[in-house]
Amino acid sequence: MTRVPVKAGRRSGGLTAMGSGAISVGVNWKRLVVAIVLVVGVIQVYIVVTGADLSRIGLPELAYSAVLVFAGWVVSVFRLMYIVESNYNDVNCSFKTYLKARFLGDLLAKITPSAIGGEPARALLISSESGLSIGTAYALAIYEVSYDVIYTCLLGLFFSMWYLPYSIPVILLSGFVVVSWPVFFRSVSRVASKFRANYVAMKLGKFAWFEKLFKHIEDFGKTYSEISSTMDLGSKLFTWILTVLIHCFWALAIAPFLYFQGRAVNPVLGLWTVFSAYSIMQAISMLPTPGGVGVAEYGLSLVLPPEVVVAYRIIYYFVPIASALFILAGELLK
Repeated sequence: MTRVPVKAGRRSGGLTAMGSGAISVGVNWKRLVVAIVLVVGVIQVYIVVTGADLSRIGLPELAYSAVLVFAGWVVSVFRLMYIVESNYNDVNCSFKTYLKARFLGDLLAKITPSAIGGEPARALLISSESGLSIGTAYALAIYEVSYDVIYTCLLGLFFSMWYLPYSIPVILLSGFVVVSWPVFFRSVSRVASKFRANYVAMKLGKFAWFEKLFKHIEDFGKTYSEISSTMDLGSKLFTWILTVLIHCFWALAIAPFLYFQGRAVNPVLGLWTVFSAYSIMQAISMLPTPGGVGVAEYGLSLVLPPEVVVAYRIIYYFVPIASALFILAGELLK
């Protein structure tokens, strides 16, 4: 594909570049606390309503699950790095940059509906370190997450067929997302071009803020369309392999809670259980709630016993938060 040249210099894009490439990230701590309290509150209500017996969950299960969840996040860091640098040869950011982009992006995703804050945060960090425009970096972030969206929604759609009628919301949502996601983002460039010629847009173009915003939208649309249509088959295949590996780690993080309690004696049945529960949870979490609160518990409950739902939800939600806070603490201590 055509390689877009990297722009000289660094762009802050709302982040503060400091000294030797360090980046100060503004986190809305009040929103983060509210989001955590909301999730914990829902889990507490869930425990009361379902009578979940958490005494059956031991530290070994929690530890094994946390390791698997973290392993999935590490692979996702490599995937982000691969997508950016395989499409832009001149970009050579450190692994630490992608690590921060991944975990700090997820931290911001936790406090925004449907995790919409995650990709902009990743884009700003990558843009600040690489010199890519915000629009281009955002397109790369959206293109990367599209693999997760399509993969988990397709699996969620498949596994939901065995849990009717309670899985009907999952089926409807998954089907809609699978169809609309690629169509919507690949049409941004075309719609932006038509809007540029529109009378209203021509009038608004007199304002510097609108022209700057529209330039970012055009960069995004052009980059997303270019990458999705011209990225070579080998690169796409490798990205899919990494995507499957990521979600295998995250799904298998449910397994310790089943096997340690003797709930999954049959390995095949156990794998079916963990992958169906995980896929349905991810698919229904496309609904716009901060951190998937409420809907994630619903999806897991279609397949798993209450105490496993609670244990996995806590691990899956808090491992990336703890990782992000560790990174932020390291930045503050510099």
